[in-house]
Formats: sequence, C-alpha cells, structure tokens
Amino acid sequence: MNGRQMFLQKILMDKSKQFDNLMKYSMTRDSKYLKKIEEFYHVIGEVDRAFKYKLFNNLLEEFNLCISDKKENTVANILDLYARIYSKVEELNEKLKDENCGELKNSKHRRSFVRDEEILVIDDDILLLKLIGKSMKEQGYNVILCSDPFEAIDILKERKISLVILDMILPNIDGFQMTKIIRKSNPILPIIIISERDDLKTKINALKIGADDYITKPIKKGEFYARIDRTLDRVLNYNVLSIEDGLTGAYTKDYFWERANEKRALYSRNNVVFSIAFIDMDNFKSINDIYGHLIGDQVLKCFIKALNMTLRNTDLVFRFGGDEFIIIFPETTEEKAKRVLERFKNKKNCNGCNDTECISLSKTYFSAGITEIKGKDDTVEELIKRADIALYEAKVNGGDVITIYKD
Repeated sequence: MNGRQMFLQKILMDKSKQFDNLMKYSMTRDSKYLKKIEEFYHVIGEVDRAFKYKLFNNLLEEFNLCISDKKENTVANILDLYARIYSKVEELNEKLKDENCGELKNSKHRRSFVRDEEILVIDDDILLLKLIGKSMKEQGYNVILCSDPFEAIDILKERKISLVILDMILPNIDGFQMTKIIRKSNPILPIIIISERDDLKTKINALKIGADDYITKPIKKGEFYARIDRTLDRVLNYNVLSIEDGLTGAYTKDYFWERANEKRALYSRNNVVFSIAFIDMDNFKSINDIYGHLIGDQVLKCFIKALNMTLRNTDLVFRFGGDEFIIIFPETTEEKAKRVLERFKNKKNCNGCNDTECISLSKTYFSAGITEIKGKDDTVEELIKRADIALYEAKVNGGDVITIYKD
C-alpha cells in the first residue's frame, strides 16, 4: 500500500471515531470533542498539502464556519461537512484502487504517485549516481544528484532537503565523516547510507553515528524504495504529530506560526479579523520557589485546562515558553477577546483537576496583552510585538491586568 492509500485508509478507519466525537459533543456540549475533530481535520489538511491532492483546501476554515451559538446548528453543519469529506475520500480511494490495478498490469515496480520531498543523493561514482537518479525519478521521487560531498554541504544549506542518501566511499571523506558533518548542522535530517560492506560492525557504527538506515549493494529496487518511503513517511508523521506541548497540552510555539499565518492569509482574502493575546503568569516564580517545580508544573497544567474550559472551541492556546502563552481568537475583535479573558480571570478554578497536591488557581495571577490584525500589510511578527508591548504595560501597572494595545 502506498503513502496516499495509507493516508486515505487512516481517514476511513477514523470515520466512526470522529462521528463518536460529534455525538459526545451533542450530548455533553463539551468543546474538547470539537477540538478533537478540529485536530483530525488539521491532520487531513496537512497530509493533503504534502501529497498535493488539493482535495481538502480550506478544510479548517469550513470547519470553523460550522460552529454556531446553537449546539443543534453546529452538529448539523459538521454532519454535512463530515458527509462531504467522506464522500470525497471514498471516491478517491476507489479511483486509486483502479489506478493501482492498471499499474500492476503494466509494471512490477512503477508507482502511481509523486513524492514532493527533495532527496539529495551523494555518490562519487557518476555512472551509478545517474542510474540511481534515473530510476528514482521514474518512480516519482524528487531527486537532486551530487558527486562532490563538499558541494553537497552547500546544497544542504541552500535547499530544504528531506532525506540524504550517501555512499560510504566518497572522495577525501567517508560516509561516517559526512554523516557527522550533516548531524552537526541538522540533528534530525534523515540519512540513509549505501555501501558494499555487509559486516555487522560497519552497520552498527553507521547507526551509532546518526544514520537512520543502512543499505548494502547491490541495491534491490523494491527494498530501496520501501526504505525511502518508510523514512519519509516517518518524518511526515512526526511533523504532523509534533504540535502539542508535552507538559501542558497547549499547542507548540512552532505550530503557532503556522496557524497564525493561516489566519493572516484568511484575513487577506476575506477580511476575517482575528486577535491574539500574549499571557504571562505574574507570580509563577514565587509558586516555584515556595512549592517547588513539580507543583509549578501542575499549576501550568491546571491553568491551561481551566483556560480551555473558558475559551470557545475555535480559540487556540499555544505555549510560547516557560509560563508564557499565546491565544489566537479567530473572527474576534480585541475588545471581545478581552471580555473572554476577563471572564476567565474572574472565574478561573481547578474543577476536574483531581490532584490533591495542586494549589488552587485562585492563588495564581496573570497579565495579558491583546491586539487584533490591523490591515493586509500587518504581519504575525508585528502582532506579537504589539501584544508584547501591551503585556509589558500590564506588568508595569502592577500585574493581574488585561491590556489592549494602543498606538
């Protein structure tokens, strides 16, 4: 099964799970179930862009438009979107099955899809390099060929390479040394070493210095492509799943930039306003000093849990670092965003914490700076800068204050 089919099968397998989430929301009105659906739709959108299906363009925007003040309308809207998504998926799944049947009749190895990730192949054997390049391009891979390892280092600096395949024997440097050089500049870039040496010691050494895989010559095409796909799919899955902060459950800082730029692009197209809030806990250092860091960690968890219970299901919370958080308020002016945070500030509590050692959130205080997008030339960086200035003003005024940025 190729990467595209795996993607579609994953969506089909999760069909009942997403329907269950919607039914649970319908019965409880708990926004966490809508967040689960939203996260799943985001994964679909990410993989859709990676494979360039263009099947689920603006999926998150469609989902956000489904949300209504009335629970019944929200459920009905999402059910309609749900039906449209799975209709597309099932139609495309059948189409791919038909294509694969045709491919099997015509060729043993040829694949029916193209991978967009750039793969750098390094080998000083020009003839072998060209043969590998030709074979990989025929299989739909996006390949950059290089016979000079030092030129390859420049390519790695200039291009967004997703995988390096390098020969063990290179001029003036070996595969081990080359792997170490790559690892210094990029600790997570996947590397596959190919070599004529088949002894266990060499394979172990290659893996120890940072290679992700080791393939012996002569290269068997089917195995070669399977290992490449496995490596690239693992990276894709890692990129898709690494969006949540491990401690608090808030989204990560890297994920913030992606979602904020999505909202900015939506504003540029449709003038859909959004606001951000920069939050900092006022007395978190004293909590750590008095109660210890373990209790401090628990306070952060409870703070985000309580915050998410107050926010709307469309609002997104990101951990920016330490006890600093950013919230994106879609389709919300800065004044409305302030009212939401004021409501949280006045009513925050630890309901559902179930941790007897956690100090009450009533003893914790925070300040926030808020701003909204000001125009089509406004950038995410400028938004953060303004929110940070407003946060600083709140701190200067004694803390436990929510401030809107003013020119």
